[in-house]
Amino acid sequence: SAMTKYFGSYAKRPWLEVLHGASNEAVDVLDVMLTFDPRERIEALQCLEHRYFADLHDPDDAPRSSSHFDWGFEHLLATRRSL
Repeated sequence: SAMTKYFGSYAKRPWLEVLHGASNEAVDVLDVMLTFDPRERIEALQCLEHRYFADLHDPDDAPRSSSHFDWGFEHLLATRRSL
């Protein structure tokens, strides 16, 4: 991808090296939320349904949008000037 060409490729570091003492659920939700490739990244509703948010999310009380957000910017070429 353009971002990889621009920034380079780096080995993934385990979350627990960065977030000492984080729970398995926290590490898992971060991993799926912050996946580099947007096609593989978890969607917002899936995120809310993740076990990490089990005590906070009530599916019967979740607002839903009637329109979709345009994520077209995800496909723009990232240049030094645009960043």
